[in-house]
Amino acid sequence: DCERIICCGDIIGIGPHPEECVRQLMHLSNLTAVCGNHDRYLLEGMPDAIPNDEHMGEGEMGMHRWEHARLSAESVAFLRSLPHRADIELGGMRICVMHYCMDADHRYTHFTPDPAPGDLARMFAGETAEVILYGHDHAPCVQRAGRWLFVNAGSLGCPGRERNIARAGILTIADGHADFTPLR
Repeated sequence: DCERIICCGDIIGIGPHPEECVRQLMHLSNLTAVCGNHDRYLLEGMPDAIPNDEHMGEGEMGMHRWEHARLSAESVAFLRSLPHRADIELGGMRICVMHYCMDADHRYTHFTPDPAPGDLARMFAGETAEVILYGHDHAPCVQRAGRWLFVNAGSLGCPGRERNIARAGILTIADGHADFTPLR
């Protein structure tokens, strides 16, 4: 009964069924999705040497090549259509959806594992939305800082460090207030 489904990127790159995963999402009429770095490896290329800035080894690069070879032209076109960021309004609140904080050239910046509220406020300082949904490190994080609610729901397809579970959540907006309920 959700009004909208929101995906913060990394649709491909980690699981054994990339084509099926993309097809599931591309047929949702209520989807808002952005491109993540794993999706960008298909669209913009991967490192071709080790070591590299992405900290990818041959095994991970091989997995990406294997996945890329299994995607249909229609799925690649869908991934290519995804923006780096989406701004939406729901229930009178502004929501920013992105894979991680970015500079003007859409490069991820200020990576901070396990961010505290002050870290998030600095990372996303220029954002005007009240709710910021992001991903990238796949680690669940829900923090309030000043006027912002920051949410990284975790990952549906990337196993958690603590156990092999899917993570998501429900964002509820009512009476000008946003709350997030994690699902594990």
